[in-house]
Amino acid sequence: MSEADNKAIIRRFIEEGLNRRNAALIDEIYSADYTGHDPERPAPRNLTDLKQGMAGLLGKVFPDAILHRATHGRRRFGRMALAFRATHQGEIMGIPATGKQISFGGMNLFRLENGKVVENWVYRDAVGMMRQLGALPTPS
Repeated sequence: MSEADNKAIIRRFIEEGLNRRNAALIDEIYSADYTGHDPERPAPRNLTDLKQGMAGLLGKVFPDAILHRATHGRRRFGRMALAFRATHQGEIMGIPATGKQISFGGMNLFRLENGKVVENWVYRDAVGMMRQLGALPTPS
């Protein structure tokens, strides 16, 4: 796969999968033996975890979320910088819905093989999100 092909796969997942809430796209774009890494969830994630997380986060907690992205690719890796904006409408990490508008950044690194995502690493400004939700104090 070329760099352009990998960028297109990642872009499609963000635009169609996440922003349009098309969870069925996961089976098309992700390998059956996918492994996800997230510092907020110590155990590696699989496809089932990814689908449940997408349904919960984007379906219930932040249903109006829109992810803006800048995508960069290489032959076997793709990188995506995100800007996340949404209204907090459901419980997350023990915090009940606040109705607050939040925004924060993050980055994903994807490893692709044969046109499928086989592994990814997720990094996001969780501290910034928690501060905006009122769960952590803002530094003075």
